[in-house]
Amino acid sequence: NAEYGGKKRKKPDTLEDEDDKPVKKKHKQEESDDNVVRGEILAKTPVLPRLVPVVDVSTIISGKGSAPATRRILKELTRLSKLNAQEYGFQGGPISDNLYHWNIRLFGFRNDSPLAHDLKMHKKRYGYDYVLLDIVFPKNYPWDPPFVRVVKPRFQFHTGHVTTGGSICMELLTPSGWTPTTSMEAVIIQIRTEMIMGEARLEETNEQYSEKEAREAFTRVARQHGWIKS
Repeated sequence: NAEYGGKKRKKPDTLEDEDDKPVKKKHKQEESDDNVVRGEILAKTPVLPRLVPVVDVSTIISGKGSAPATRRILKELTRLSKLNAQEYGFQGGPISDNLYHWNIRLFGFRNDSPLAHDLKMHKKRYGYDYVLLDIVFPKNYPWDPPFVRVVKPRFQFHTGHVTTGGSICMELLTPSGWTPTTSMEAVIIQIRTEMIMGEARLEETNEQYSEKEAREAFTRVARQHGWIKS
């Protein structure tokens, strides 16, 4: 593994997650094991009418990542499904049949915040008043962090901890600051908080960010901060 922030971090061999037994970091994905995991996940899949559409979990997990990663992502999704969306100010879930790719909507920002004001104006101009996040989980999640970016709307320069390309400027989402025990609930709440604390303002445009510009901006800013090697 590469070094980040000037020091090399050793990852543990196992990860304990609530009622699960420790799982080995290296997991052989034999067909028999995949079938067992698929059966376990199908049996545990909750009904999530409020946050995510009805999906076929057997197709979601096919070939997308390791069995431990799939278990963990499903557990994170289950946790989010139990939250009150209006109280927490976000909702979302997997895109189509891909458990490793989510969309999350952030909304209900404090009325006295500049971001809430700008979103009201966006609603009048473009028909929506939320921030749309795109989240992609790596195959070895949770050992590596997910990639999180804003899809729309576009943020003004140096506001809300959003880069010029739409990626989220937070050490937490780099190998330097990430820990395998970090929950997606905590990630989303912190992103939402940082947007307010960073006095986010929106551009007067309906243009969306592309994934390419988001990843380029993320790498550039992370290097500037010393969160990844130059």
